Amino acid sequence: QPEIYGAIGAHPVPVFLVFTWLFTVVTTFAARRLLAGALSAREAIHADLLGLSLAVASIYRQFSYQYGQREYLFIFGVMPYLMIRFRRSEGIPVSRTAAIGWGLLAGILTCIKPQLLPVVLAPEIYWLITHRKLRTLIQPEIYGAIGAAVMYLGYLTLIPEVRGAFFGRWVPLLVQGYSAYSTTYGAIFSMQIEAWRAVAVAVVPFVLRGRPDDTAWKLARPIAIALVMAAVVYFGQRKGWTYQALPISVLACVVIGLTLAQVLTRAADTAPSPAFRSLLSTRVVALVLGLV
Repeated sequence: QPEIYGAIGAHPVPVFLVFTWLFTVVTTFAARRLLAGALSAREAIHADLLGLSLAVASIYRQFSYQYGQREYLFIFGVMPYLMIRFRRSEGIPVSRTAAIGWGLLAGILTCIKPQLLPVVLAPEIYWLITHRKLRTLIQPEIYGAIGAAVMYLGYLTLIPEVRGAFFGRWVPLLVQGYSAYSTTYGAIFSMQIEAWRAVAVAVVPFVLRGRPDDTAWKLARPIAIALVMAAVVYFGQRKGWTYQALPISVLACVVIGLTLAQVLTRAADTAPSPAFRSLLSTRVVALVLGLV
């Protein structure tokens, strides 16, 4: 808001970039910490490479002038929520306060970009089918997300001025005129070859199988399914705008990071030397990859 920038005495653009950077740091560290708390020391590198993959995706978006787009905020903001939902699927407890907070944030960001709701729901459906635990839906983070949606809907419907502007002007305008920006599916495919290459990464978790005690690798498939759903949503919007493909590239980075961590963990399991095995499974590898 202009009042905030005026009080700070700074230009809106650098203020926005700083707050976006802080948002990225907090959500990335939170997602890494939530995953790390569910893993043994043997799989710790999965959490480190999850954080590294999110950092790489963020840096790449700075160079592509898409830093801070709503899709960017959405995919980074829901990452801690997805880690919480993963922990629930594995029967690992989560702090009630953290669950409510990250659920609330995920709900707010999904309300801002409601067309991305399937990206969040796709992993939930996978966990329901594979685990058949309906009680995992009765959790604080779900309450937080639903609470955000209720507040958002209440704001749009209970305040007369807002209701009149939103439903009387913007919704009809969107319905009547948004299709003017649509393009052909062939054009979308040709404009975003990079995005479709990223979608191909989703095949890896279904080909590379883990051991029964590989907890971290169980996260790869629901993330890959979310990646495919992000592509479906992008394709369905029929716009071909680059920033709309942002969730695809971020989720692809996460799948790549988890895959690399899984390969290194397997290599450590079969390494002949205990010292070499310890090196492969430590943060040294994540640090070296980050420097590269």
